[in-house]
Amino acid sequence: MLSETTIKIVLWVASAVSLLFVIRSMGESMKTRRESGHVLMRKHAGLAGLIPAILFCSSFAVEPLMKASESNSLPTCWARVRTISTACLMYAQDSDGRFPAAEGWTTALAGYSQTLNTKCPAAKSPAGYLINSGIASQTNEEIEKPSETVSFFEGVGTLEGTAGTQENLSKENRHGDALIFATCDGAARPKTKKRQARLLWIPKKHAEDATKSLPQSE
Repeated sequence: MLSETTIKIVLWVASAVSLLFVIRSMGESMKTRRESGHVLMRKHAGLAGLIPAILFCSSFAVEPLMKASESNSLPTCWARVRTISTACLMYAQDSDGRFPAAEGWTTALAGYSQTLNTKCPAAKSPAGYLINSGIASQTNEEIEKPSETVSFFEGVGTLEGTAGTQENLSKENRHGDALIFATCDGAARPKTKKRQARLLWIPKKHAEDATKSLPQSE
Protein backbone atom coordinates (compact mmCIF):
# COMPACT_ATOMS: atom_id res chain seq x y z
CA MET A 1 0.00 0.00 0.00
CA LEU A 2 1.36 3.42 -0.92
CA SER A 3 1.64 6.09 1.76
CA GLU A 4 0.58 9.69 1.19
CA THR A 5 4.22 10.79 0.97
CA THR A 6 5.03 8.10 -1.60
CA ILE A 7 2.05 9.06 -3.74
CA LYS A 8 3.07 12.72 -3.73
CA ILE A 9 6.64 11.84 -4.70
CA VAL A 10 5.41 9.70 -7.59
CA LEU A 11 3.17 12.51 -8.84
CA TRP A 12 5.95 15.08 -8.69
CA VAL A 13 8.40 12.79 -10.46
CA ALA A 14 5.85 12.06 -13.18
CA SER A 15 5.24 15.79 -13.61
CA ALA A 16 8.97 16.48 -13.87
CA VAL A 17 9.47 13.75 -16.47
CA SER A 18 6.56 15.06 -18.53
CA LEU A 19 7.93 18.57 -18.32
CA LEU A 20 11.39 17.49 -19.47
CA PHE A 21 9.85 15.69 -22.42
CA VAL A 22 7.93 18.83 -23.42
CA ILE A 23 11.05 21.00 -23.10
CA ARG A 24 13.09 18.67 -25.27
CA SER A 25 10.41 18.45 -27.95
CA MET A 26 9.89 22.20 -28.11
CA GLY A 27 13.64 22.84 -28.09
CA GLU A 28 14.16 20.64 -31.13
CA SER A 29 11.25 22.33 -32.88
CA MET A 30 12.66 25.78 -32.19
CA LYS A 31 16.07 24.91 -33.58
CA THR A 32 14.60 23.97 -36.91
CA ARG A 33 12.85 27.31 -37.19
CA ARG A 34 16.10 29.34 -36.85
CA GLU A 35 14.40 31.92 -34.74
CA SER A 36 16.23 34.89 -33.19
CA GLY A 37 17.58 34.73 -29.66
CA HIS A 38 15.01 37.25 -28.47
CA VAL A 39 12.06 35.16 -29.63
CA LEU A 40 13.69 32.01 -28.26
CA MET A 41 13.97 33.57 -24.81
CA ARG A 42 10.32 34.53 -24.88
CA LYS A 43 9.32 30.99 -25.72
CA HIS A 44 11.45 29.58 -22.89
CA ALA A 45 9.83 32.07 -20.52
CA GLY A 46 6.40 30.87 -21.61
CA LEU A 47 7.49 27.28 -21.19
CA ALA A 48 8.69 27.96 -17.65
CA GLY A 49 5.19 29.14 -16.88
CA LEU A 50 3.94 25.61 -17.55
CA ILE A 51 5.71 24.25 -14.46
CA PRO A 52 3.28 25.64 -11.85
CA ALA A 53 0.33 24.66 -14.04
CA ILE A 54 1.52 21.04 -14.33
CA LEU A 55 2.20 20.74 -10.60
CA PHE A 56 -1.13 22.39 -9.76
CA CYS A 57 -3.04 19.92 -11.93
CA SER A 58 -1.17 16.94 -10.50
CA SER A 59 -2.14 17.97 -6.95
CA PHE A 60 -5.79 17.18 -7.71
CA ALA A 61 -4.86 13.51 -8.11
CA VAL A 62 -3.56 13.18 -4.55
CA GLU A 63 -6.94 13.00 -2.75
CA PRO A 64 -8.51 10.34 -5.04
CA LEU A 65 -5.37 8.24 -4.81
CA MET A 66 -5.34 8.53 -1.03
CA LYS A 67 -8.99 7.46 -0.84
CA ALA A 68 -8.20 4.43 -2.98
CA SER A 69 -5.26 3.68 -0.71
CA GLU A 70 -7.48 3.82 2.39
CA SER A 71 -9.98 1.49 0.75
CA ASN A 72 -7.27 -1.00 -0.22
CA SER A 73 -5.94 -1.14 3.35
CA LEU A 74 -9.29 -2.24 4.81
CA PRO A 75 -9.17 -5.95 3.80
CA THR A 76 -5.59 -6.32 5.07
CA CYS A 77 -6.36 -4.60 8.35
CA TRP A 78 -9.53 -6.66 8.79
CA ALA A 79 -7.63 -9.90 8.21
CA ARG A 80 -4.93 -8.95 10.71
CA VAL A 81 -7.44 -8.16 13.47
CA ARG A 82 -9.30 -11.41 12.72
CA THR A 83 -6.04 -13.35 13.04
CA ILE A 84 -5.33 -11.72 16.42
CA SER A 85 -8.86 -12.45 17.62
CA THR A 86 -8.68 -16.11 16.58
CA ALA A 87 -5.31 -16.50 18.29
CA CYS A 88 -6.78 -14.93 21.43
CA LEU A 89 -9.61 -17.49 21.55
CA MET A 90 -7.11 -20.33 21.18
CA TYR A 91 -5.03 -18.85 23.97
CA ALA A 92 -8.11 -18.58 26.20
CA GLN A 93 -9.00 -22.22 25.57
CA ASP A 94 -5.56 -23.22 26.85
CA SER A 95 -5.76 -20.83 29.81
CA ASP A 96 -9.03 -21.82 31.49
CA GLY A 97 -10.99 -19.23 29.53
CA ARG A 98 -8.79 -16.32 30.56
CA PHE A 99 -7.74 -13.60 28.12
CA PRO A 100 -4.06 -12.59 27.93
CA ALA A 101 -2.69 -9.88 30.20
CA ALA A 102 -2.37 -6.31 28.99
CA GLU A 103 1.40 -6.43 29.05
CA GLY A 104 2.98 -8.92 26.71
CA TRP A 105 -0.15 -10.10 24.93
CA THR A 106 1.63 -10.10 21.58
CA THR A 107 4.20 -12.54 22.95
CA ALA A 108 1.44 -14.66 24.49
CA LEU A 109 -0.43 -14.92 21.16
CA ALA A 110 2.61 -15.31 18.92
CA GLY A 111 2.61 -19.07 19.47
CA TYR A 112 -0.93 -19.36 18.07
CA SER A 113 -0.32 -17.72 14.70
CA GLN A 114 2.61 -17.53 12.29
CA THR A 115 1.16 -14.42 10.64
CA LEU A 116 0.47 -12.26 13.70
CA ASN A 117 0.77 -8.60 12.75
CA THR A 118 -0.08 -5.91 15.28
CA LYS A 119 -0.29 -2.82 13.07
CA CYS A 120 -2.73 -1.52 10.45
CA PRO A 121 -1.00 -1.02 7.06
CA ALA A 122 -2.52 2.47 6.84
CA ALA A 123 -1.39 3.60 10.30
CA LYS A 124 0.72 6.77 10.32
CA SER A 125 1.43 6.77 14.06
CA PRO A 126 3.57 4.27 15.99
CA ALA A 127 0.44 2.81 17.53
CA GLY A 128 -1.18 -0.36 16.29
CA TYR A 129 -3.81 -2.82 17.51
CA LEU A 130 -4.50 -2.65 21.24
CA ILE A 131 -6.15 -5.07 23.61
CA ASN A 132 -9.09 -3.65 25.55
CA SER A 133 -7.73 -3.16 29.07
CA GLY A 134 -11.21 -3.87 30.40
CA ILE A 135 -11.06 -7.53 29.37
CA ALA A 136 -7.32 -8.18 29.73
CA SER A 137 -6.66 -11.03 32.19
CA GLN A 138 -10.42 -11.57 32.59
CA THR A 139 -12.28 -14.85 31.96
CA ASN A 140 -15.10 -15.62 29.54
CA GLU A 141 -17.48 -16.02 32.47
CA GLU A 142 -16.98 -12.40 33.47
CA ILE A 143 -18.13 -11.11 30.07
CA GLU A 144 -21.90 -11.17 29.80
CA LYS A 145 -22.17 -9.98 26.18
CA PRO A 146 -19.08 -11.22 24.31
CA SER A 147 -20.47 -10.31 20.89
CA GLU A 148 -20.71 -6.66 21.95
CA THR A 149 -17.63 -6.36 24.16
CA VAL A 150 -14.42 -5.14 22.53
CA SER A 151 -11.35 -7.35 22.75
CA PHE A 152 -8.99 -5.66 20.24
CA PHE A 153 -9.17 -2.41 18.30
CA GLU A 154 -7.22 0.10 16.24
CA GLY A 155 -5.53 2.41 18.70
CA VAL A 156 -3.38 5.50 18.77
CA GLY A 157 -1.38 7.45 21.29
CA THR A 158 0.61 4.51 22.64
CA LEU A 159 2.98 1.88 21.36
CA GLU A 160 1.54 -1.02 19.39
CA GLY A 161 0.96 -4.26 21.23
CA THR A 162 -0.24 -2.67 24.47
CA ALA A 163 -3.63 -2.01 26.08
CA GLY A 164 -6.11 0.84 26.02
CA THR A 165 -9.73 1.95 26.21
CA GLN A 166 -12.06 3.93 23.98
CA GLU A 167 -9.93 6.95 24.87
CA ASN A 168 -7.17 5.40 22.76
CA LEU A 169 -9.23 4.91 19.60
CA SER A 170 -7.40 5.91 16.44
CA LYS A 171 -8.20 9.41 15.21
CA GLU A 172 -6.70 8.70 11.79
CA ASN A 173 -9.03 8.23 8.82
CA ARG A 174 -7.50 4.88 7.95
CA HIS A 175 -10.63 3.41 6.39
CA GLY A 176 -12.88 6.39 5.88
CA ASP A 177 -15.34 6.58 8.78
CA ALA A 178 -14.67 3.05 10.07
CA LEU A 179 -12.22 1.26 12.35
CA ILE A 180 -11.73 -2.48 12.78
CA PHE A 181 -12.84 -4.02 16.08
CA ALA A 182 -12.65 -7.56 17.41
CA THR A 183 -15.15 -8.69 20.04
CA CYS A 184 -14.85 -11.32 22.73
CA ASP A 185 -16.78 -13.90 20.71
CA GLY A 186 -13.92 -13.96 18.17
CA ALA A 187 -15.59 -11.87 15.47
CA ALA A 188 -13.84 -8.97 13.75
CA ARG A 189 -15.72 -6.28 11.83
CA PRO A 190 -15.35 -2.69 10.63
CA LYS A 191 -17.47 -0.30 12.68
CA THR A 192 -18.53 3.21 11.74
CA LYS A 193 -18.60 5.89 14.42
CA LYS A 194 -22.33 5.36 14.88
CA ARG A 195 -21.90 1.63 15.52
CA GLN A 196 -18.85 2.18 17.70
CA ALA A 197 -21.11 3.87 20.24
CA ARG A 198 -22.94 0.57 20.80
CA LEU A 199 -19.82 -1.37 21.77
CA LEU A 200 -19.09 -2.35 25.38
CA TRP A 201 -15.67 -1.82 26.92
CA ILE A 202 -16.08 -2.98 30.52
CA PRO A 203 -17.63 -6.37 31.33
CA LYS A 204 -20.95 -5.92 33.11
CA LYS A 205 -19.73 -7.65 36.27
CA HIS A 206 -16.88 -5.17 36.65
CA ALA A 207 -19.14 -2.24 35.81
CA GLU A 208 -21.53 -3.33 38.60
CA ASP A 209 -18.63 -3.72 41.05
CA ALA A 210 -17.39 -0.24 40.16
CA THR A 211 -20.87 1.18 40.77
CA LYS A 212 -21.12 -0.51 44.18
CA SER A 213 -17.76 0.91 45.19
CA LEU A 214 -18.92 4.50 44.62
CA PRO A 215 -19.80 6.43 47.80
CA GLN A 216 -23.52 6.51 48.41
CA SER A 217 -25.22 9.84 49.05
CA GLU A 218 -27.02 10.18 52.33
